[in-house]
Amino acid sequence: MPRSIADSAGNLLFLGFSAVLQLTTPIANKEPASSTIIPPSVSKSSLDQQSRSTSTQKMVDRSAMSVAQPKFSRLGDRPSPMGLQSPAPQKSIRDVRILVAEAQTISIGGTNSVLIRDTSGRGIAKLQPNQAYWVSQNTGGIQIGNGQLTNDLWLESDGPIWVNDRAYHGRVRLINNGDGLLAINTLDLETYLTSVVGAEMPSSWHTEALKAQAIAARSYAVALMQQPPSDWYDLGNDERFQVYRGLESVTPETIAAVESTQHQVLVQDGKVLMSEYASTEEVTQEAHAGQGMSQATAQQLANMGYSHLHLLGNFYRGAGLARLL
Repeated sequence: MPRSIADSAGNLLFLGFSAVLQLTTPIANKEPASSTIIPPSVSKSSLDQQSRSTSTQKMVDRSAMSVAQPKFSRLGDRPSPMGLQSPAPQKSIRDVRILVAEAQTISIGGTNSVLIRDTSGRGIAKLQPNQAYWVSQNTGGIQIGNGQLTNDLWLESDGPIWVNDRAYHGRVRLINNGDGLLAINTLDLETYLTSVVGAEMPSSWHTEALKAQAIAARSYAVALMQQPPSDWYDLGNDERFQVYRGLESVTPETIAAVESTQHQVLVQDGKVLMSEYASTEEVTQEAHAGQGMSQATAQQLANMGYSHLHLLGNFYRGAGLARLL
């Protein structure tokens, strides 16, 4: 998480990133060189129709958007800046905590054995591999199978952990908050994004569109994490936040998109941008007053030969690109 302070108006000022590219210069309205053009395989109307059926339509109206109305004219060439060709590997920014289940009863398990720890870190039980266990709440704490345990537990494994038949990397925290059970997946932000990119955009789409999605999703997550909905977790797993499906939506393509844009975020006015996006121009207009990225249009432009930097410069005018430290 970037270090931050609050100014006199209470706005967070991010100090923990280094700017590597500004996207504020208008892009010339000219065609790319003929050798770089990839003819679109389908029409834009077909793309919009495909996106309505395959890509999540984010319908949440957030007032924090601070980008100008995007223009969808053709974009001209611009050089890729040095420093973005091969971002140096860096230590993870921080873990992100995702609420993945909230119910009276949930099921858990693991591909390998799962160690259960209490909040002091002491191992108190172990689950056998490839076995499902019912978890419920009672007045004494959390009950797993026939075992009576405390109200706050951690699940750890050297393989995926299952919650309600969905597999997750990282650790899972189980909390009995009195009203029900919370299952919270804690994992590295970059690993989280490999799932989000595939859940929010078809992983079969163009590499450059997936890269733009990775940067937009990373920026959106970091911006949301500044005001978490709970002391226990930072984000939810549905379209109100960003769709997160654990390993189900991770593919080699989404991993490559996240790794090639590692730690890169959109910034504006010294803060990480709340980079809204939606499936089509129509949904972008309806949900976000036309501000942010249309995923269908991003795919169309990528098929025409434009890079993810062109796409970001088009949809988030006035923003810069920075790398979180």
